[in-house]
Amino acid sequence: MRPWLLAYLSCQECSGELELAEESETRDDDLITGSLACSECELAWPVLGGVPIMVADPGEYLAGYRESVLSSLVEEGMASASALALVDEFGSGYVVEARRYADDWTEVEAGAATPELPKGTPASENYSALVQANETSGLQATVLRMMGAQHHDSIIEVGPGAGGLSPLLAARCDQLVLVDSSLRSVLRSQRACGSAKADVAGVVGDAETLEMASDCASAVVAANLVDLLDRPERFLVSVSRWLVRKGDFILSTPEPSLGTESDHALRELMESLEFKLDAEEDGVPWIRMHSARYSQLYWLQALRASILR
Repeated sequence: MRPWLLAYLSCQECSGELELAEESETRDDDLITGSLACSECELAWPVLGGVPIMVADPGEYLAGYRESVLSSLVEEGMASASALALVDEFGSGYVVEARRYADDWTEVEAGAATPELPKGTPASENYSALVQANETSGLQATVLRMMGAQHHDSIIEVGPGAGGLSPLLAARCDQLVLVDSSLRSVLRSQRACGSAKADVAGVVGDAETLEMASDCASAVVAANLVDLLDRPERFLVSVSRWLVRKGDFILSTPEPSLGTESDHALRELMESLEFKLDAEEDGVPWIRMHSARYSQLYWLQALRASILR
């Protein structure tokens, strides 16, 4: 865990400041395995693979996702005896059903599978046109265009998936914080940033409930996340606290209706929470690859907003 990440984090119970409680494994100046504790209520959160697990009940999380957490550490070469001991220490006493991350698709997405289409057929020509549209006006191009040429002090990316946007955002800021409920997603997205000039750190957290420091980000990016949340308004309220005054909030979704009959639902919800909508693009193509014979095409709505204070 990068030392500067502490400035972004807050106690998930009382919003108090966190400090290093236990240091089992370090690399250079980074905490790899250990724990953080609240200076006020003394509750603790584990750090695994350099990533703090900032969920409401980290013990229940680690007991339920034990195998997924450990396999994610193995995949990134971050597994160790101290990590295993910490997982079992926090998960001890919990009797929960075993769960697994629902993001195994990210490996294929990161690999950019190519459809098996005979060249010169209408299908291959149509797909080529979609790929070109995706490259020139798709999700990544749209997010970067909405961000403009501004270089940010800090960006929080929520729901990075396989890290398709992450290295592009890392080129636009000094500090990038990746937030996802899956440790695998966070670690893969960090890896995707490679040798980016920005300092990159990750946090495991629930987008609807994650407590972070106020005014800690000059931009927040959430691609194709808001429609997956049970209570999207909770996430939007959190973003309004994280953003500095006039900071940019950029989000996209294939379902701006949020389960209603109106495609204006997301926009209206944001306005009710005092976001000022600065830009909107609809019909943004997004091709999601699963395998050589299975891909999905979505049409996204993308919004850029700032918080009114």
